[in-house]
Amino acid sequence: MDTDKNISDRRERERRLLLIVDGFISDSFYTSILLQRLEYDIYAAKTAEDALELITLSMPSLVLTETALQGMSGLELLKHLKRDPRTEAVPVLIHTYEKNPHSKESCQRAGCAGYLVKPADPNALYAAVQSATEPSPRRVIRLKTRPGLVVEAEDAGRRSEENETITYLSESGLFISTPDPLPPGTVLPVVFSLKHIKIHIEGVVLYSFNQKSRPFGEYGMGLKFSRISAEDKILIRTFIMEQLTKNIAPKGKNSPPL
Repeated sequence: MDTDKNISDRRERERRLLLIVDGFISDSFYTSILLQRLEYDIYAAKTAEDALELITLSMPSLVLTETALQGMSGLELLKHLKRDPRTEAVPVLIHTYEKNPHSKESCQRAGCAGYLVKPADPNALYAAVQSATEPSPRRVIRLKTRPGLVVEAEDAGRRSEENETITYLSESGLFISTPDPLPPGTVLPVVFSLKHIKIHIEGVVLYSFNQKSRPFGEYGMGLKFSRISAEDKILIRTFIMEQLTKNIAPKGKNSPPL
């Protein structure tokens, strides 16, 4: 759930296509799955040469590359992309095991959008991708919950519907899918369960979509937390990290290249 100012204007973000260039099997798999779970479309290449061929077929919103590649290096790929008028505006993030400050300086001089040392924390990776691709980057990870978390709350004037679920969740807010969204500015208590523990929050509706405003999209309302305990915030953060990294893990530099 987005808590930035751009949420309040009710505009939906474009789904981004990212190109991952990495010759390490486990790293490419881990990064691809992680970013897919963060709702990015992914295609991958094991070499810079393969990446350049793929770019001729579909222009990515961002290139994420290792520096150590067979053949053309990641730095050379970066320079190539920045020299070509067709790709010079495509942001390039470096995601590498190379900790040498000279490598970082060389990539920065060549115009990289960021330099991350593996294994990058999911929050750092997400923040770097957001910063490079969005005019108003999200500040925290927003997770699409599958299946949606059931809303259990009741208040004095409104009873939760059986089909109300939380479909997006972050440590700063959430999105409730409902056919009966409340207007912006409404303060609403919400209760839901994570790991059999009830989370009690209070949120302010930032935006809402009903059938009239979004005839073909998801109805609902986005809330920013106005009251949440430190313990519940930590529980939400832990839940998000567990869901993002479930059944995947970076293996380290010793994993064989593709």
